[in-house]
Amino acid sequence: MTVEQLDKRSAILQGTLELIAERGFHDTPMSKIAKKAGVSAGIIYHYFENKDDLIHALYDNVAGRFSKALMIGNPSVMPYPKSMETIWMNAFHYYVDNPTEALFLEQYKSSPYATVTHINELNGDKNFEALIQMLQINVEAGQIQQLHPMVIYTMTLGAAAQIAKYHINGILNMSNEQLQQTANMCALSIAK
Repeated sequence: MTVEQLDKRSAILQGTLELIAERGFHDTPMSKIAKKAGVSAGIIYHYFENKDDLIHALYDNVAGRFSKALMIGNPSVMPYPKSMETIWMNAFHYYVDNPTEALFLEQYKSSPYATVTHINELNGDKNFEALIQMLQINVEAGQIQQLHPMVIYTMTLGAAAQIAKYHINGILNMSNEQLQQTANMCALSIAK
């Protein structure tokens, strides 16, 4: 793709992200996406087959940035539970620093778009693969319970997402020490 094509594609993805965060999936028609992105509706179909394809592409894009943020500080080489605490803190900070993306990720995961097939397609993401490999090593070492990855997510990063929402909405303001304690508690919730 040329730089101009990448810019248009990026503008379409960004416009879709903002509209979905503001209006939800069903109240975000292609015409509004085109207007928000500053392109014609026909151009969208040059890059994406249909709205479903666009939403899946947006999820892949945002999930890729999220998985990259999770691995800041290279937690895959840290011992457990420090590795999971680091990932938890990275998730919390990503959610707080990127509330639109966080809202989209949560909406996507709670929608019919989040099929097992599509979420499993993220297995090509090197950061996601490093995280899964790290968890598998910890399971084999007898450090964490052998649980489905979605259960591990819910008990650890799901808590980070919820606490970040409270923080963003001004309901909860925790010190770094309190966040670190919470990260430790969530990491230990999956310990063997």
